[in-house]
Amino acid sequence: MLKIKKRGLSVVLSLFFLFLFALPAFGGIVECGNSPDDPCTIDDLIGLPTKVIKFFLDYIIPMFATFGFVWAGVIMMTSQGDPSKFNQGKTAMLAIVIGVVIIYLSWTLVTWFIEALGGESWIMNFFPKTPTSP
Repeated sequence: MLKIKKRGLSVVLSLFFLFLFALPAFGGIVECGNSPDDPCTIDDLIGLPTKVIKFFLDYIIPMFATFGFVWAGVIMMTSQGDPSKFNQGKTAMLAIVIGVVIIYLSWTLVTWFIEALGGESWIMNFFPKTPTSP
């Protein structure tokens, strides 16, 4: 039992560090501050959570869902006729599908709600833009 927990922890840590080193390849989350002509402003800071959430919805969730499907498929293929192992893989696939549907449906419902309240786009501007002097 202890070996299984250690193996699971090592798999999770390996995936975390793989993700951490692959993160710069996705890029584009912070687009300001790369040169003196393009300093970061408060508007960039306000838009950052939106970019992070969109990054997770576009890249991270599909990556982990694919990994989960592969893992559940391996469990099902290596069940060797054991119905409990096969059902474990089936249950894992169903849980992944339900989880992904909940994640994307909740984001869609929140987006529709914000737009129905009068948000300009799929995020609401919480801070008004500062007026510029003529």
